Amino acid sequence: MLKLFPPKTPLKARTFPIYTRPISSPSSSSSSPSSPFASNLTNTILACNNPNQALQIFNRASHQIHAAKKPWAYSAIIHVLTRAKLYVKARCLMKDLIQNLLQTRKPHRSCLSVFNVLSRLETPKFAPNVFGVLIIALSEMGLVEEAYWVYRNIGNLPQMQACNALLDGFVKKGRFDLMWEIYGEMMLRGASPSVVTYGVLIDACCNQGDMPKARMLFDEMLKKGIKPTVVIYTTLICGLCNESKMSEAECTYRMMRESGVLPNLYTYNTLMDGYCKGANVQKAIELCREMLGHDLLPNVVTFGVLIDALCKAGELVAARNYFVCMIKFGVVPNLFVYNCLIDGYFSANNLTAAMDMYAEMKRQDISPDVFTYTILIKGLCAVGRLEEAQELLEKMNREGIVANSVTYNTIINGYCKEGNMEKALEVSSQMTEKGIEPNLLTFSILIDGYCKIRRMDAAMGIHTEMLIKGFMPDVVSYTALIDGHFKDDNAKVALRLHKEMLEIGLTPNAFTLSCLIDGLCKKGRINDAIKLFLEQTRASTTKGEMDHMESGDCAPNHVMYTALIQALCEDSRIFKASKFFSDMRRFNMKTDVLVYALIIQGHFQAKHKFDVLMLQADMLKLGIMPNATIYQVLVKGYREVGDLELALRYLYRMFLGMTVISSSAVVREFASSEQILRTSGGTGKPENSLFLADLRGTILSLLLHQCNVVFCNVNNNGSLYLCLFVEGEDFAEAAGDPGMNRHTIRKGISSIDSFSLLFVIKACTQKSLPIEGKQMHSLIINLGFETNVFLQTSLIDLYSALGNIGDAHHVFEEIPTKNVVCWTALISGYVDNQKPNKALQVFRQMQMGNVEPDQVTLTVALSACVDLGALEMGEWIHTYVSRRKELSKDLSLDNALINMYAKCGDIETARRLFDSTKKKDVTTWTSMIVGHALHGQAEEALRLFAAMKEENRRARAKKRSFDSWSGSLIVPNDVTFIGVLMACSHAGMVEEGKKHFQSMIEDYGVKPRLSHFGCMVDLLCRGGLLQEAYDLIMDMPVQPNAVLWRTLLGACGTRGNIDLAADARVQILELEGSHVGDNVIMSNIYAAKGMWDEKIGVREKMKQRRAPGCSSIEVGSLINEFVTADDDHPSKREIYEVLECLIETMKAHGYSPLGMASSS
Repeated sequence: MLKLFPPKTPLKARTFPIYTRPISSPSSSSSSPSSPFASNLTNTILACNNPNQALQIFNRASHQIHAAKKPWAYSAIIHVLTRAKLYVKARCLMKDLIQNLLQTRKPHRSCLSVFNVLSRLETPKFAPNVFGVLIIALSEMGLVEEAYWVYRNIGNLPQMQACNALLDGFVKKGRFDLMWEIYGEMMLRGASPSVVTYGVLIDACCNQGDMPKARMLFDEMLKKGIKPTVVIYTTLICGLCNESKMSEAECTYRMMRESGVLPNLYTYNTLMDGYCKGANVQKAIELCREMLGHDLLPNVVTFGVLIDALCKAGELVAARNYFVCMIKFGVVPNLFVYNCLIDGYFSANNLTAAMDMYAEMKRQDISPDVFTYTILIKGLCAVGRLEEAQELLEKMNREGIVANSVTYNTIINGYCKEGNMEKALEVSSQMTEKGIEPNLLTFSILIDGYCKIRRMDAAMGIHTEMLIKGFMPDVVSYTALIDGHFKDDNAKVALRLHKEMLEIGLTPNAFTLSCLIDGLCKKGRINDAIKLFLEQTRASTTKGEMDHMESGDCAPNHVMYTALIQALCEDSRIFKASKFFSDMRRFNMKTDVLVYALIIQGHFQAKHKFDVLMLQADMLKLGIMPNATIYQVLVKGYREVGDLELALRYLYRMFLGMTVISSSAVVREFASSEQILRTSGGTGKPENSLFLADLRGTILSLLLHQCNVVFCNVNNNGSLYLCLFVEGEDFAEAAGDPGMNRHTIRKGISSIDSFSLLFVIKACTQKSLPIEGKQMHSLIINLGFETNVFLQTSLIDLYSALGNIGDAHHVFEEIPTKNVVCWTALISGYVDNQKPNKALQVFRQMQMGNVEPDQVTLTVALSACVDLGALEMGEWIHTYVSRRKELSKDLSLDNALINMYAKCGDIETARRLFDSTKKKDVTTWTSMIVGHALHGQAEEALRLFAAMKEENRRARAKKRSFDSWSGSLIVPNDVTFIGVLMACSHAGMVEEGKKHFQSMIEDYGVKPRLSHFGCMVDLLCRGGLLQEAYDLIMDMPVQPNAVLWRTLLGACGTRGNIDLAADARVQILELEGSHVGDNVIMSNIYAAKGMWDEKIGVREKMKQRRAPGCSSIEVGSLINEFVTADDDHPSKREIYEVLECLIETMKAHGYSPLGMASSS
């Protein structure tokens, strides 16, 4: 059986052989000191009347004493010191002896040797307490199992100090059950607990979270007259703080002060940490001031607690002040403090300050850890600087800092928010290659990302993969899918998902309900939305206002009301909309400008001018200032109800209050209002004529002012504020001055150059801003930069990133002189937009245009070949690379070619190319090994792995022989071993797989991850070694997931092992609950064993329906999807004809198909 890790069984005392044959003197036994020097030294030490004199003699001869070979001198001096009650010195020498023995022996053998040499020394100076010293030394060194063995074998109960040390050792190891068992035994043997004993016991209770028991022990101390120390009080306070019982912690603190025990620095730090975790920073600061008043100086923990809490509360100025105070107090900031400040600045969107703090940390020679990098990556992703975040991840890998799932999920989330799902999936693949399995959050992020870009087929694919991996979707995943399907105009699937969500026992939250109500309203199913709203919030709406806001998981929120009000207003049901609006006000729910704009617009449609005036007064009373949206609604509404003077006055206020506005909206509203006023005869009034003239001049001056301000901001600060200039003639026409058009406006933007525009386009690309991007394109044309190849290439990248590959190609066609960069940008755009066929067409056009591709172009083209399976084009690229010598030397290009051949099915050519590559790196070797494994060539993959190890051995030999050798070592990494184990698993090579797994750990120091254990469990199950697979899962140092147990369960179903199957199913139920597939397996096992009652019981518990099987295949640029019993496929007849032909062929060769094809 494969045994690489100690079993997770209760700790038991070892049974070591004890040699108790007495000896008369150190020299009278075969095991006594063999050299005259050692014998004389031992006798001299024992003969000393003064223990200090004996210690001086031992110290002078210590350099000649070999502890492992001559332990008798150690035994003698330890006995002498213990008898003289010099326990500290005796314990130090005991640790020194044990440490020396551990260099050549295992812990239990070292303990046995020390125990024997101490017990076999017969002399009047024999000190029985020496075994207590041994127990204390072993416990302090972490060898509690050995200390427990000594305790069991000395017969008598040792001194209470030794008992306390043993108990404390088990507490530090987290072995609480055995600790309580030993304590109970000590009490039965007559031990009398001391204040230290109670301190250890209370610490154990606090670590277990059993505060009532800790309090009971504390009261027991007081009844026995044992006065608690500051350590016990602090331990109790720490336990209460961890349980968020701050009032009880305060009472204990006051009791401590009243009993005359002064708190120490650790006590204050513990209380301050408790307050800060409860978001009571002010109380923590007051406690810090009290601490300073008692002449206790803060340390780095004190400042770390306060700075962390202040940063989380957004009080960055105060946090920075405490950081400065650290320096004044002489406290050196540590990594935790810097991490807190960096995270705080990022949370406050102060990127500059965060990066400055990071730079200062590096100047102080403080190395960042995985938390530092994760904070930096999260901050950069939040502002859209994903390339820098990706560079930080690569830097982590180079520096040997292992990224965790939080790090990867942060980058994946950043790419998903940008809509770059290809890159998000790439990072997910890197995460898996590094041995970090995607978790529930990873799948939820990917599902949400695909839903946001309306790729619902891909989102459902991730959802299916999530189920296959053994993850049960949570409320967040279902909410994203429901919202995505509604926005994709697929309400049927959205409602089906909602029903499925309820069937598996998930309760929709407020966000889920908001998506459902909004989706139904936008589909015109307003009554269904209202019904759902009333059903889900029935408990809330039948109680008082406080109950309305606090009861239930789905209390109504602002989004639900807004969606209902908007839909009702658009449906001209203003009275029902007003009722919901009144409910919002009555329940003190937030009513923002958007809600007022919707309800005002509804009242205008119903010609309720008085209600509009009341709503405007209500806005002023609540302090809600009108914005451009409100003003536009008011202008249009008053104009439609015939109050043109109010319409124009609100138009004037709109222009005065706005900073950046659309010129077309300005001219349109002004012209409409003026025309209606002229038609109705309103311009005949002098006051109206003056007002119109003043309004016309104000509009023009504001617009021209905005033109200058907007592009001054773009040029100096890089901010993306855009205004469309192509309508300059409209401004001039409104002003009555046709000469003041394009020339006048152009004066305000003459300082913009092409270099500045490149940065703005890049910002549009990174932030996925389609409207602003098109505005920039228009501006480039108006400024005469349409022939700039760099700007045009940036526009190709922009349109490609936005998924508008047609516009990208149009921009490409307008470039007069095309270079290799713009060709590569277009090819890459087609590949990124999943159009590999078109990408290769452009690549061929590039060749016809006599433009030589570079390494980047060829690498992108090879990616298209892999996606399309275009082996012939890949071969042509290979031939082209071979002709150009400068390209044939590029290792990354060689790796891309190997990958292309392997994935396009030509493993032989891939291997030939691999063999001809002179300079290989670990990626080259690993790619080829995985390629062979994917093609089922396990033996070849293992031979290649053996050659890789031999190559590495020769490289090491050269490095030892030649100091000037500059080659690099090729060391297999964890991904390499995943490929090796995968090959062994697919070929059923059990013993070979075991050897490689053990070699990975012992020879290469690669710590196995969950994916490695998954390969091993699969390997053992395929070989029929079910018990060994079970033992491996139980002995794993990491928590096994449901996938591992499900692998074992499936193998048990195949082999008919009902005992292990039942155990595996219990483990799966504890991890993630019932699953239909598990029930099917158990049902089949019971049926095979004739246990029909159990089979029927399992079948009755199956509540889920198995989703129909589905597969897909890509032919050219089309993806054909097939579902079980599919009657809707357009090529249904041809498919069934081929299937029937295959079945007949199978029968002709002697096979018996399980079912017959039917075209009916």
